[in-house]
Amino acid sequence: MRYTLILWLFYLNSCQSTKPNFISQPKVILPMSSWESDQLGVSVAIFDCQLEKWYVYNSLLLNESYSPASTFKIPNSLIALQTAILHSPEEKWVWDGIVRQNENWNKDQSLKDAFRNSTLWFYQRLAKKIGKERMSEYLRKFTYGNQQVGDSIDQFWLNGILKISPIEQLEFLYKLHKKTLGLKSKVYNDMKDIMFTKSISDVKIYAKTGWGYDQKQDIGWYVGYAEKGKKTFLFTTILLTQDYQKVENFALKRIEITENALRLAGVIP
Repeated sequence: MRYTLILWLFYLNSCQSTKPNFISQPKVILPMSSWESDQLGVSVAIFDCQLEKWYVYNSLLLNESYSPASTFKIPNSLIALQTAILHSPEEKWVWDGIVRQNENWNKDQSLKDAFRNSTLWFYQRLAKKIGKERMSEYLRKFTYGNQQVGDSIDQFWLNGILKISPIEQLEFLYKLHKKTLGLKSKVYNDMKDIMFTKSISDVKIYAKTGWGYDQKQDIGWYVGYAEKGKKTFLFTTILLTQDYQKVENFALKRIEITENALRLAGVIP
């Protein structure tokens, strides 16, 4: 009995210290083909951190790399908090007075506001204050995508210099969830507060959307994790289209498709 208990504890500990291995582990294929069309490609992956179980639709796209777009606001926020450029999610920066198309951007913002509103000027200012050297250092530390910053410190996550695959997104989220990114404890707690999106029944969703363009297609992201009691499910969704205007509610579909996948996986009701 004691020997069995030791083996079980060793198994649990090893699960928590290793990153998810998509290639070698069994996968449940999600029946989601109805969401695809000639105009829209869809790929979804969900990882059950406790059972190390995968739920997947269209695995062919999961190792392809794309611009992270606004999903980069997750590491950008972490770096800003870790380096004390911002001391809390509530600390506000004054709007620069430039009127932009998104009305939610045209006011003073806290980090929490800017994350929720996906406020570009706020995160561009953050990136400039972080600087190329520190930004590169943390991207290497996080093993985030191809770890490239290039020469445009306020554009690299938008212009195709920095790229990341859906599986790499999950690997990064796994380290964030396990608190193995080498950050202060308060930073992890603050980031969780920033990322909280909604509750669905007894499940809490922590996530970020992203919308990029790589000169040939629009790229829609929704990445994050769901907490159901003591269980955590990481997820990444990517949508690809050559003309988002031909896809009804392209922006909302990122979330709708993800929630459908979580429902099929039994995570949400």
